Amino acid sequence: MAADIVVIGSYNQDFVWKADRFPKPGETIPGTFATGPGGKGSNQAIAAARSGASTAFVGAVGNDTLGENAQALHKREGIESHLAIKTQAPTGSAAIIVDATGQNQIIGDMGANLELQEADVPESLLRKALIVLAQPESNPATIRATLHKAHELGKITILNPAPIAENFDISILNAVDILIPNELEFATLVRLTPACRNPKFSTEDLFTLNDAALHNLCRSLGVATVIITLGNQGCFLSEKNGHRRFSIYHGLPVVDTTGAGDAFIGAFSSGLIQFNNNIPKAIQFASIAAALAVSKSGAAAAMPKAEDIQKHLSLAF
Repeated sequence: MAADIVVIGSYNQDFVWKADRFPKPGETIPGTFATGPGGKGSNQAIAAARSGASTAFVGAVGNDTLGENAQALHKREGIESHLAIKTQAPTGSAAIIVDATGQNQIIGDMGANLELQEADVPESLLRKALIVLAQPESNPATIRATLHKAHELGKITILNPAPIAENFDISILNAVDILIPNELEFATLVRLTPACRNPKFSTEDLFTLNDAALHNLCRSLGVATVIITLGNQGCFLSEKNGHRRFSIYHGLPVVDTTGAGDAFIGAFSSGLIQFNNNIPKAIQFASIAAALAVSKSGAAAAMPKAEDIQKHLSLAF
């Protein structure tokens, strides 16, 4: 069966510690431990599938128990999973510390994710898809090549540029239809893009801009649609014909922010299909999904289902 959304990305096993606060250097503090599936790509695929879209996932795992767990997870979630087994690297993993306010700190070992090759991505998936979604958390060269191929095939290409480094190859933006960075990632993109003419731009600078100035900066990135997620300040949409701000949904408590961005992006992709490419409606759908995700603990486990999103959507908008 053809999947409407194809996600090219990472699978990690998350090891999560919760404590009242983050430890200081050299300090040991008490906390509680849990483990579960994660990785931006896999999380976003689960969010897309649970929120109502037929979804396929392409990634790489090690020849180990954690990799077997990934296969079983995607089968349970109804995701068409294409996981390349890499014998020379372990399945990716992440150590996550969450404090009492729900904020987190993360250290990741990407492992097999960095071994994903272009040949591991079935072209038949891309040809049948409506949307191809990716992040540079796996092998960046493979992500770049895959997005260019999907773009040439006329698919809607979505990039979540996370994580991002100062050596990020901005040429990938030429193959992107919808760019979804957070404030840190957006600031880095501005510094790296010559057309923005602001090599010292920071997140602090972002929050000093009025909407018109921020929109002009988004236009300098050369991507048709830019959606900047801004945490508890909602998100900012910039398109060729205008811009708009969206607030977060305040009807739910914040327990754990770990999967917020992934819930938003996966549900946005699903909403784009459900609402016939209506971007504002997809953003509203995604905002509810993110709020539901942070009201629970964990990453993949917290991704909400379509019926829960729709219930809150009818109350919010």
